[in-house]
Amino acid sequence: MNTLSSHPEINVGVDTGKKQLDIYIRPLAFFFRVENNPAVVKTAIERLKQHQPSRILIEPTGRFETLFVEACLEAELPIRIVNPLLVRRFAAATGRLAKTDRIDAEIIAFYGEAIKPRLTATKSKQLELVSDLLSRRRQLKTMATMEKKRLASMPTAFHKDIQQLLKTIEKQVERIDAQLDQLIEKMPAWASAECIVTKHPGCGQNPRLYATG
Repeated sequence: MNTLSSHPEINVGVDTGKKQLDIYIRPLAFFFRVENNPAVVKTAIERLKQHQPSRILIEPTGRFETLFVEACLEAELPIRIVNPLLVRRFAAATGRLAKTDRIDAEIIAFYGEAIKPRLTATKSKQLELVSDLLSRRRQLKTMATMEKKRLASMPTAFHKDIQQLLKTIEKQVERIDAQLDQLIEKMPAWASAECIVTKHPGCGQNPRLYATG
């Protein structure tokens, strides 16, 4: 029996929302939805580990993906942040333009299976930096949460100092978000993946596919 055919690659597509994550596992055709909060994401990660995924793909979505990406990095799962534009081109090329949360997750998983974005065995410097920035961002958000609780419980005399600290934390988070955006745009596999996608019939020729909306 062919070992490769008996154990196909497992590709996971994750469609991210502010309050939920839609997760599709290909080729198992297994779909599930979880809340986008730390406790539930941790449970989702444990479920994914059981399937030993070859790669997990997620699009950057206004920082809503941060919690899941960080959880994958900590669990040493093969996470890949993918370029949404390339996924849309791929969807158009394969005739899968219908749009629901489940279909979006399925398309991302299918993209991973077809394009096979490369994953290195060890973290690249960029990925290490992404991981460090995500960790620092989480620390700052935790600090902000603690200070907001203090703001609600401490006497008025302390409010000005706490509010100033919250503004400082917010500015640091904004700087980290800007760094993350720049790094995500430069993830190494994107250039080669774009070449593959645009060679597919119908891709790279229709200006509508390049729309960002």
